[in-house]
Amino acid sequence: MRAALAKGPGPFPEPLRWIASLRTALAEDSSAANPEAHRTQLIGVRDRLTVWMQDHPADYR
Repeated sequence: MRAALAKGPGPFPEPLRWIASLRTALAEDSSAANPEAHRTQLIGVRDRLTVWMQDHPADYR
């Protein structure tokens, strides 16, 4: 991860986009109903991040 931090956010455009879209969908609503309503998107982003991290091990260690 240290090497990736030196590169800045540039090496992570896809994960940053996924997280930004999730933040937009969830907005500022922290009620229990909001994450439940976006459960499919939350799990989808989690799974995509997991796969991405497995494909880029040098970027997050």
